[in-house]
Amino acid sequence: MAAEIPSIEPSAFIAGDTVKWTKSLSDYSPADGWVLTYEFRSQTARKTVTCTTSGPDFLATISAINSAAYPPGEYFVFARVALSGESFTVWEGRITVKRNPAVDSSGVDLRSTARKLLAAVENALMSKCTREEEEYEISTAGGTNRRIRFASTGELLIARDKLRAEVRTEEASERIAQGRASGNRVLMRFNRNT
Repeated sequence: MAAEIPSIEPSAFIAGDTVKWTKSLSDYSPADGWVLTYEFRSQTARKTVTCTTSGPDFLATISAINSAAYPPGEYFVFARVALSGESFTVWEGRITVKRNPAVDSSGVDLRSTARKLLAAVENALMSKCTREEEEYEISTAGGTNRRIRFASTGELLIARDKLRAEVRTEEASERIAQGRASGNRVLMRFNRNT
């Protein structure tokens, strides 16, 4: 049994996967000759997806071979219908193309920016344990001085807490995308009226 085709644009997909979705537009029917295209734009790539007809709807399909050619990153995407010289934008948004881990994961850090920064901040906190100075100055032969200041323990702890919260949010989103519970707890307090 084939997977059900979603009726909404994806928020993300993995390069190299087949991607499909339908779009229903009551004012612009494919039966009347309207053509729907999606334009993907990033700093490094421009891609176009021309939809076909699927009953009364449009069907967008990006084959596995074509999606493999999408460089990973965030794309600004807009959808347009056209017929007889008329053109209307009917949707716009952002779609993220994720790196294909089966193709080029060797030596590539697939962690999010928040996870990378959290690891760096935690490493800086660990190195703080063995270093007492927060700043020092280096004098060069030419008479110029260079001053280096390290973040304080307090600044690092604040950054760590913010990054931990961001990573928790990412993890909850990933669990929801996988159809699992978010993992967030809702705490309630009941007061008895006497």
